[in-house]
Order: sequence, then C-alpha cells, then structure tokens
Amino acid sequence: LIASAGSRRELALAGFAAGLGMWTKNEGSLYAGCLLVALLWRTRDLRDAGAFALGALPGAALLAWFKLGLAPPNDLAAFSTGSTLLHNALDLRRWGELSLLTLRRIVYFQDFALWVLAEALLLLFFFRRQPPSMLGTALFLACAAYAPIYALQPHRLDWIFRTSADRILIQLWPAAVLATAPFLARTTA
Repeated sequence: LIASAGSRRELALAGFAAGLGMWTKNEGSLYAGCLLVALLWRTRDLRDAGAFALGALPGAALLAWFKLGLAPPNDLAAFSTGSTLLHNALDLRRWGELSLLTLRRIVYFQDFALWVLAEALLLLFFFRRQPPSMLGTALFLACAAYAPIYALQPHRLDWIFRTSADRILIQLWPAAVLATAPFLARTTA
C-alpha cells in the first residue's frame, strides 16, 4: 500500500495498516519503523512521512501502553546486561556463526527449496542497476536490523536462530515478492 500511495490520505491508511502490523510480535514494530525510514529516505518528504506516522499513531500508542504497562520485558532486555551486550557485539565468532546459520538457511532445501537463493540472485545480478524501491529499501533495512538483534541475544545463537528464522522469512517473503514483481514485469515486457 505504501509503495503505491498517491496521496497523504493513502499514506495515512498505509501507516494505519503498519500500526496494526505492529502487533505482530516484536517484528511488526521493526517493519513499521523500516517502512517509515524507507519512505523518508526515498521521498525525502517530511509531510508524507508525517502522514504515514500519524496513521500509525493509534496502533503505536496502544502498543506502547501494552508494552510499558502490561507486558513483561523481552529476553534481550530481561536477561542482558551492558557487559553481555558489549561482549556479544564484539564476539567475532558469534558474528561468523550467524553468517553461517544465515547462509545455511538460505539454501535449506527442505523448507524453501531454493526460492530465497533465487530471489537473492535475481536482485544481485538482474536488478542491481534498477533504482531502489521504497519497499525494497524497507526490506533491506529490516534484514540488516536482524543481524545485531540476533548477535546481541543472551541465548545460544543456534537455538534462537533455529526457532525464529523461518517465521521471519515467512513474514518477509510476500513483501520481497511484491518488491520484485514490478522489475520482473518490466524485464519481460
């Protein structure tokens, strides 16, 4: 909706949808924030970004009330200290393990065949000269944000990755297909 919005009213509606999506575990807030940053980055229009943010405000306010008043802290906040966060951030073995887990998941045949790898190769070899889209930028930001989120976790990295990577990929996959479809339509026309 955000990529095809033609007016600020439609951007506010897209923001409202993102605000509703903020209730999708913790990832929804990340995705809404990435959409807002991508909108600002690609359009450089503060009014458009303001319309989007204003639309997301009811969902964001309700989520903030819930998180601050009712919900227990997540594991990253509850089980981490400043020293453990710093240790995990500077642990090169942890970053290497995360890279290997990610590469393995991309080509893990039983779950996703090679669709994720095919998407990555399409983007890398065929669409790299295309101007970046707003949705593609938001997806890139979300994927980039997951690296430190995983690396800083207080849990064993293989366990936390194995229990959440498929869910995250399933959440991002439809948006990746939608971001790629316009480029595919132009190349086949």
